[in-house]
Amino acid sequence: LAKKGLYLWKSERTTNMAPVQYDINEWLEQNKKYFVPPICNKLMYKDGQLKTFFVGGPNSRKDFHMEEGEELFYMLKGDMRLVIAEKRTILEISK
Repeated sequence: LAKKGLYLWKSERTTNMAPVQYDINEWLEQNKKYFVPPICNKLMYKDGQLKTFFVGGPNSRKDFHMEEGEELFYMLKGDMRLVIAEKRTILEISK
């Protein structure tokens, strides 16, 4: 993840597309009204299975979403407490 830009490419398996670039700091400033409780998140980009969300905290929600496939969490700043449900067990991942 570049300091000023986020680059996203579609897989060759879907369609060919030029990279999309965002200035993360500018995008966060323009969307800061969305990073307040209880939801604290905003979808930046969606194309097929690729979704890029930014999440602020703390998040007071206690529900879970179900997503097929892998998810990547990348911290820009602060500490993260990630609670997941896997095979009917609640797990906490802290870093």
